[in-house]
This record gives sequence, C-alpha cells and structure tokens, in this order.
Amino acid sequence: MAATSSFSEEDLLCPQCSEIYCVPILLKCGHNICRVCLQKFWEWKGCRECPVCRTVSVPGRPPINLALKIAADKHQVIQASRNREICFLHNEKLKIFCQNDEEAICLVCQTSKQHKVHECCPVEEAAQQKKDYKQTKKRVKCNIREPECIRDILINSAKHLGLLKFGIWKKMINIVRYVPITLDSNTAQSNLKFSEELTCVQYSSKQLVPDNPERCISRVCVLGATGFRSGKHSWTVDVGQSKDWYIGVAQESIKRKSTVFLNPAEGFWVIGLSNGGSFWAQTSPRTKLMLKQKPERITVELDCDKGKVVFINAADVTTIHTFKDKFTERIFPYVSPGLYEEGKISRPLTICPLTITVDVK
Repeated sequence: MAATSSFSEEDLLCPQCSEIYCVPILLKCGHNICRVCLQKFWEWKGCRECPVCRTVSVPGRPPINLALKIAADKHQVIQASRNREICFLHNEKLKIFCQNDEEAICLVCQTSKQHKVHECCPVEEAAQQKKDYKQTKKRVKCNIREPECIRDILINSAKHLGLLKFGIWKKMINIVRYVPITLDSNTAQSNLKFSEELTCVQYSSKQLVPDNPERCISRVCVLGATGFRSGKHSWTVDVGQSKDWYIGVAQESIKRKSTVFLNPAEGFWVIGLSNGGSFWAQTSPRTKLMLKQKPERITVELDCDKGKVVFINAADVTTIHTFKDKFTERIFPYVSPGLYEEGKISRPLTICPLTITVDVK
C-alpha cells in the first residue's frame, strides 16, 4: 500500500494521452506510457521509439509498471464511487428521483427544462415505492381459462404434404446464411469476441484462452479458418462505422508471438483505418489512401496464381488499393477490429453472407 500512495495525481497521467494510465508500460529510458498509446505510436512511427525522449527501445515486450497500474486503478475506483453520488452536470448530490426518466437527479436538474414538468420525489421515497411494487407483483394471481375444444376440423393433407419438402427448402432461404469464409477462433488474440457462426468479431474484455501455437498474441487479430494456395477467392467485410480496423490477407508463417509490423516483408497484405480518419495501405513505408467516401463494405479479391490482392469499395465497385507479390505458401484471410482501451468494446466487423436463390425450371 505504501507504493500506491507515493504517487501524486499528476504522476498518474500518461504523457501521451494526458489521461489516467491504462496498463502503464515501463520503457528502458524510464518513461511510462499507456500500452494502447505506445502501440499506436509505434504503428504510426514505424519504429520502437519512446514518445517522450525518442530513445529507441530494445526488442522484446516491455514490462508493465505494476505499482503505477495499481495506483491508477485505485484512483479510478475512487473517482467512480464519487461520480455515482454526485451530479456530473451541477456537482450536487443526487437527492431527487425522476419518475418519468427513472433516474436520480439533483435539485438543480429538477428545475431545469429537461425535468421541469416531470413527476419527481425524494430518492428514499422512490426506493420504498419500488419495493412495494415488487411485493404486490408477487401477490397478483392470473386466472388462465381453459382452451376451447374445437371439433370436426379436417387437415387439408394435399395442401400441407404435397409440396412439404420444397416448401421447407424454400423457407430455409430466410434462415440459412452462407458466407465464403469463417473465422478461426483458435488463432484469435484473447480480447476478441465472436458471433455464434464465427462470422462476426469485435474487441471486448480479455478472455481466458490457451496459448496454443496457432494463436496470435502480438496483434489484436484473427485469421480465416481456411487457407488458399491457388485460384481466385473473394469475400466482403462490413466495417460499418468502426474507427479502427485492418483487413486483408496474411501468410501462414507470420510471427504470432512476437512484435511484427503489418507489411508484405513480414507476410501481411492489408489496408486499414486509423483513428477514424486516415486510410492506409500497409506497405513499407505505409501509403496513405485518398478516398472520396468512407467505405462501409470492402471486398477482398485474392488471386494466388497471379500474386494479387485487390481491395474494392463494395458500394460503387471502385478499387481502393492493389498489392502485387509472389505467394509461396498458404494465404489466410486477416481481420482486426483495431486496438482499444481496456474495458471498451469495439463495433463489430462482419463477413457478409452471399445471396441464396431457389430456381424452378
């Protein structure tokens, strides 16, 4: 406890983002930086420099400053407890309960335009009313009438059984979805969360997963379940309004446990959006992409035989960027929802399904 109390509030601020530290990393030069801030700075800079003094860090993963992390976490818990009791707009105690909005407000909020005509009461009185409501609900009895017995009705067997199999098959179009690729959760970084069909991924809270050889821990990413050696393949990714994402392909032999940069020299052919504003092709060095409109669905076309990876805006079928290279091993789809602060959830990235049709000749 002595170690955590030795930090002032100023000591708990990251020099990069000026916010309370979120997993502070201790660099060789002695400076501390948020892990997310450091990773984004290295991505932007293209080398492992300290953002404060520009000292180049040694290879390997820098350690977490545990004492500083404990102090920062303790400070945030104290601030959160205070915020629960105080109105963040007027810095007054929350003594009034608004019945219309079902939330605690302060005396100043009650006289404001938002709550002026609302029905309000003291917080203690509202708490007691809620408790009576629950007790009353348990005492309520609902009488269920016996269902009517309808007799002498025959089933139209010809209508229901004649084309039964075809009818079921046709209705399955509205239920069954087919996607050209699925994601391999065994390759995913531990902060990634998936839909049941393994077609949608988003950044979430850290999960307990085994450190198997296929799993990527150096990047917040996941690979496709199927790799390709030859032929043409394509799939479309719905990136929506996500502010950070990277999509494309990666070769099977990429480094999955140590720090890597996204470029063809290290086995990646990807494009991405950084901080919600800048689009980049991850060449070496990176190439900034000048796009007329922000794409929400991007089609990735892979031609293994010709060594081409083409990215297309699915809305207007315009080419965003093309990689040309020579593939000597299996190539896998690559998807990353970007790097977010601990505890935050990103918007999902989704592999778009193909259209299924039923024709009768």
